[in-house]
Amino acid sequence: PKKELIRPIEILRSLRNLVYPELNELEDSIFRKESSKNYSYTYGARIFNYANKKNQVQEYIIPLLKKEPETKQAIIVLYQPLFDSNLTDNAKPCLICIFFRIIKGKLNLTATIRSNEMLLGWPANIYQLSLLQKRIANEIGVEEGTITTISHSAHIYTNYDEELEEVLRKI
Repeated sequence: PKKELIRPIEILRSLRNLVYPELNELEDSIFRKESSKNYSYTYGARIFNYANKKNQVQEYIIPLLKKEPETKQAIIVLYQPLFDSNLTDNAKPCLICIFFRIIKGKLNLTATIRSNEMLLGWPANIYQLSLLQKRIANEIGVEEGTITTISHSAHIYTNYDEELEEVLRKI
């Protein structure tokens, strides 16, 4: 990934009163096909083993983009209504879907994020999305293009005011 994607994570990791995941942990959580015992869900399990049945990247996205590079149907869905539409469970994925489109020979990615904590969540999300984009672009033989995120609720929790001020000083 480009240096500018890693820099916010480096800054967050440098904060003395915050434990932020290592790059390899972020990579593992986006590519791991199994659920994690540390998290109620992981994006990797939903992407590469959707509902314990479908590897959305290998079985759909890559073959589709190879067969039809102009397609507008290359979408990964992470929200699972059978599990996530439960009123008593608040562990809902924030990253809802990822759309891929090849434009002028480059793989562009658009992610829809339901709830996006911008200080801690977004740097990890954009880094993970860039890794996924790179992997798919390499597999289909195109360059990486843009990454766009659409956040329906972008926010920073007020209990991180000190960390936010420190991050802003370091930028």
